[in-house]
Amino acid sequence: SKRRIIVIRSRRCCASVSDSLLDSLGKADGVLGTIAGDDTIFIAPAKISEIDVTLERVRILFDTV
Repeated sequence: SKRRIIVIRSRRCCASVSDSLLDSLGKADGVLGTIAGDDTIFIAPAKISEIDVTLERVRILFDTV
C-alpha cells in the first residue's frame, strides 16, 4: 500500500469533535496522532505497514458511536 496518512472528511465544524473521539485511540490501536481542521481530520498511523488495520479500527470506532 502506498498510503501514508488517513484522511477523514466530516460535516463543516464537526472535525474537532470527531477528532476528540479519535484521541481515545493510541499507538496500540495504530494511531500515532491526529490533526483536525474545520471539516477534515488527518490521522498519522503508528505503522504504515498496518494502515489498513488502523483504518478498520477507525471505522469500527465511528460505527459504535
